[in-house]
Amino acid sequence: MSAADAPPDEILPKVALAFTRNLASLSAQSVLYGMYVITFSIAFISLVRRRGELPCLLLTIATVIMFGLSTFFWASSVSVFVDEMQLILGATYGDLSTRILDSNARTLKVRYSGDILFAFSYIIGDAVMAWRILVISRWRLFPSVALIGLWLGTTAMGLGLFGCVIHANWPPDADLPGLCTQMGNVAWVLSLAFNGLATTLLARIAWSHRKSATLISSSRRTTKVMRVLEILVVSGVIYFLLGVPRLTDFAKLTLSPFTTRLTMATQVIEDMLGQLVVRQSNRAPPVYRSDASETKGLYPTAVTTFLFYESQVFGGNTTFGSSNTRPTVQFVRGPIGRKATNDGDSPGTTMVTLSKRQQLSSEDMSVDQI
Repeated sequence: MSAADAPPDEILPKVALAFTRNLASLSAQSVLYGMYVITFSIAFISLVRRRGELPCLLLTIATVIMFGLSTFFWASSVSVFVDEMQLILGATYGDLSTRILDSNARTLKVRYSGDILFAFSYIIGDAVMAWRILVISRWRLFPSVALIGLWLGTTAMGLGLFGCVIHANWPPDADLPGLCTQMGNVAWVLSLAFNGLATTLLARIAWSHRKSATLISSSRRTTKVMRVLEILVVSGVIYFLLGVPRLTDFAKLTLSPFTTRLTMATQVIEDMLGQLVVRQSNRAPPVYRSDASETKGLYPTAVTTFLFYESQVFGGNTTFGSSNTRPTVQFVRGPIGRKATNDGDSPGTTMVTLSKRQQLSSEDMSVDQI
């Protein structure tokens, strides 16, 4: 028996729980959206000041698009929530089941649009991250093939989901073809794998940079490049961890199709975390779905803002040189080491040869490129 056919005494507790959860999620999202407006303003001003640089222009376009999409998500979420409150709880015509069906039909395309646009928002965010990694890694073969391949796979699944929904004529969730659901799930898994790989590559670059800097220089002062890399690694780890709860949705219906207190608590946590990176499905009936709208662009925009504040990412002059040969460090009149014997060496110079080969790029790494 579907929710629409159930007696009102069975439906009402589920509706009350769903509205409570949705109100908590919407409140959290509204706070985060306010933070997003502030961080977007700072990032946009910083990017516009560097308008003559192509990377900044591309990042500005991506940031504006993500902010526009997130604004739509927030506005549509408020609109859908208010509409459902008025139609399901405020109206007096018919019975509760009829009003739920009418509410679903009335808001179906708005909710579908939010889900589909969210998929493209994630694709844009992944593209920005891929560009950043590939620039840092000098477009090496493995990172390029792996990241571009995963990104293209995510994009293909997103476009496939869009086409599948249109072909099915925007069906209710219960009538959604299995192929559409599978495409959405595969797109999410590919995107999560993409973010995991990108974070791993960033961590390796940061580790190699710190290791080489320690061997070459006795100073343990953290460079601007190192700070930027650390920020990107930490943000990537958080970004990945916030996306993991979405995977639990895949197993929920398989393990138990019924709502329990545990799944309810898990859903509320997912909804609140989801304001940053996860958009829950808005196609299910309100007694079973979260109305969490997503501020997807908040997290990458906040990272961009912090990078500008910390290192002036696209305007700094800090560079770090490295090579794939063993570096030689010379100390004038050092007490330890072997005397130079080459004719070109000046007397009294002690030469210390580091035996560890560096694994960084053969070209300089600059904050400008990160």
